[in-house]
Amino acid sequence: MLGALFQLNVSAQNGAGCDTNTCTVNVNRQISTTGWGTTIINDTITITSSNASISRMLLGFPSQIGPNVRNVTATDLQNGKALAVVPTTPSGSNYTAFEIILPFQKPPPAYSFLVRTILTDLLSFNPSKSQFNFTFSPFPVTNFPVAQASLSVNVRGWSNPTASNVIGNFTNGVFTAVPGPVSPFDTRIARITFSSSGSQNILDALADRTLTIAPSGIVTVSDNYNVTNHGPSLPNIAFTLPKDVKSVSGSDAVGALDPTSIVSAGQSNTNSTWKVAPRFGSIGTNQSVVVTLHFDLPSSLVSSPSPGAYSLNYDLLDNVQFYQPVLRTKIVMPTGLRLNSLTSPVPYTVSGNQILFQASPLTPLSNLSLSMNYGLSPFWASLFQYLRHCGRDATLFIVALIGIGGLCVLAAIIQANGLQEYLIYVWPPVVIAKEEKEGGDEPVAVSVNGNPMWIPRGQLVEIPYRFYDALMKAVKTIYTQIDAAGTLQGREVPAHPIDVKWKPSDAIVAEWVEKMNTLQAPPPAPTQVAA
Repeated sequence: MLGALFQLNVSAQNGAGCDTNTCTVNVNRQISTTGWGTTIINDTITITSSNASISRMLLGFPSQIGPNVRNVTATDLQNGKALAVVPTTPSGSNYTAFEIILPFQKPPPAYSFLVRTILTDLLSFNPSKSQFNFTFSPFPVTNFPVAQASLSVNVRGWSNPTASNVIGNFTNGVFTAVPGPVSPFDTRIARITFSSSGSQNILDALADRTLTIAPSGIVTVSDNYNVTNHGPSLPNIAFTLPKDVKSVSGSDAVGALDPTSIVSAGQSNTNSTWKVAPRFGSIGTNQSVVVTLHFDLPSSLVSSPSPGAYSLNYDLLDNVQFYQPVLRTKIVMPTGLRLNSLTSPVPYTVSGNQILFQASPLTPLSNLSLSMNYGLSPFWASLFQYLRHCGRDATLFIVALIGIGGLCVLAAIIQANGLQEYLIYVWPPVVIAKEEKEGGDEPVAVSVNGNPMWIPRGQLVEIPYRFYDALMKAVKTIYTQIDAAGTLQGREVPAHPIDVKWKPSDAIVAEWVEKMNTLQAPPPAPTQVAA
């Protein structure tokens, strides 16, 4: 981490309505760089004047680092309201500039406001020399001359730091300097160089978050990260999660990560740190890693004052240390959830069972707070809360519940397709003998209400009773000549030579008929009994 405190005493000469006799401007600049390499500049500016009417002030950055400016905001320190910040491009200038629009009415004799700037890529790493370079502007480019400036930079944790283009001393981890008078529109660049350090990384990242609320009230978080390392090779990446998270699982583009590659690295009063090692060794310079982390929020963030009532107080992302143009966070709600209230400075929309948030831009200064009160069915909430502590018995209960549900679905399918007959097992076994005639070895076709069944010959076959009944009632007529005049007399005989291995009793047949009448089953689809 880099912390820098810079104070300027500025005499106004070029500011409209402000001269050295009536106006003095003080600028207090604080620079810090996160552990992932994003730079934050806080400029506290105080205008002291007895009669000056200053309506705007120019604040800029040398053109060398101007493209690295990602976001600029300004706040009135008297009332906390935002001030307008307007980008401007002066012709022929060698700096990037912004105009801060000041209120017409300002309290005398002093008026203060805060300008906060986010910059990226001011830190770079030279692999051949194994050293970092931090390039920065030690004071803002303004339209006022600087009478005197002082600079203080905290370099604790950086090994063997050296400064260039600014004269000063390193003492007890602090670099101090007195640059002297500074002219208006001074675009001086300073650098601090230091060797590889375990406390400083240069990481670009893209992230999104999904929070899933279960019917039991448990909130599971899934964080997706795509991280590129621009610093020295890293054995792992440290992610900040809420305090009291008990376990974290993860996956990458290949699949689930080994649990031993995700380890806790301690926690503070508000957060915990978890280190994730990539699947294939370290993350080299300019290499990327994609990882998804899963964890449940602790009870300190998800509380239940009464059965079925829940309160969620969390952030849309934890301890942001990087810049991202847009962050999208999604909350997935279970069926039956009642959203009672939701408060967040981040715009959101509700779509179906999802709440969609979009923060633009995402910076280490973003306010990502979330407060949400919602209700779930007390019965299901209490049941799932109880099952959480039942171990194996809870698992068996859930399996049984799923099984019952499956049986209900199966019963509905059987009813809809008229398959009830096949559940009432009255299937007599029969053998239809082959006959010495044309087609005497082919299967016998039996039809009931237009639904055919083909029964192979010479095999023991169990057939549903209604086809058995039709088969046994099937007859053919044989004619015999009874006199010399050629008179024929016919008699009915069974249509097929059938050997019944088991004949159901009259009581069984009566019970089957009664059940079939109760079920009122439609005829089943055509059935082919395999040979």
